[in-house]
Amino acid sequence: MESKVYTRIREVAVEVPDGRQSVAELDAMLRSAAGDLPVPDQPLERLYGLKSRVIAPPDAYPSTLATAAARKALDRADCPASDIDLLIYAAVTSDMEEPATAHIVGAALGTRCPAFDVKNACNAVINALEIADALIRRGSYRRVLIVSGEVLSRFARRRIHDRADLTLALATFTGADLGSALLVEASPEPGIIASRFAADSSGWATAYLPNAFAQGNHDGQLTEARIDSAGLVAAFERGPVKEAMALLTDLDIAPDTVDFACFHQPSVNLLHRLCRHSGIPDDRTVTTVPHYGNVGSGSLPLQLDLAKRSGRLHRGDRVVLIGVASGVSIGVMVLQW
Repeated sequence: MESKVYTRIREVAVEVPDGRQSVAELDAMLRSAAGDLPVPDQPLERLYGLKSRVIAPPDAYPSTLATAAARKALDRADCPASDIDLLIYAAVTSDMEEPATAHIVGAALGTRCPAFDVKNACNAVINALEIADALIRRGSYRRVLIVSGEVLSRFARRRIHDRADLTLALATFTGADLGSALLVEASPEPGIIASRFAADSSGWATAYLPNAFAQGNHDGQLTEARIDSAGLVAAFERGPVKEAMALLTDLDIAPDTVDFACFHQPSVNLLHRLCRHSGIPDDRTVTTVPHYGNVGSGSLPLQLDLAKRSGRLHRGDRVVLIGVASGVSIGVMVLQW
């Protein structure tokens, strides 16, 4: 009888750039962009819990950070790049519109395998895990490398046009830079147990960054990022959160039996709200946004890496990954570490 194939995360690694900006520096940038418009005191710390963010060097591309994280993961796993069957690049930011950034990372690593990009805002990595799991279970690949490189700090607005625009610009100053990598492979032992994804695409306009090549003759303001944080949260809570979170109930998993949980973290407030929605205690998480910023698709790998290196994550632990992203979408994945 043929044995069942599971997908497990063999290794995780992140590349954290050395540069940092304090919240005081970011508040000064915000006031400069706002010009004569009045700006409330300490809005980034009060609304998002931000104290500092990580910044990559000006000459670093998303692929630079992704490649550095990938090398760490492969080294830790003692896995040569030639053993990778599929390379997936999954991030908000990318080097180019064409070709896929996965090919740029693959060339740097020296892989000889198929490569493609996955794009779904901050949920790109958890969606890539879903794809890798399906392909490994069907026998198409045995070892998949998922990489991400974010330079979200470069989305910070350089000009704010009016008071209404100030609300849409605030969150752009929380974006940060990070590279991440997840090495996943076929295993006879349980790894990824189940996942569920939900979306309310009617909420796409609550957060967006237009493509400069696709905007035609429109005003240049269309190339500026706009993030309605309150609108995003409202869109999540209209339905997608309950729909995806029901996975825990369907699997008969009591939230307080979860050993560790990773939540995408654009703000401390949203982290606490998601903990309440899921019922997972706050002490099963690690808070990253105050000192790293919003690292986009790198948020879940960052938390896994920190938990693993601090001794909070052990083989056999029950782990839940919860991703939320503009669009709007949410993904919940249950796995055994």
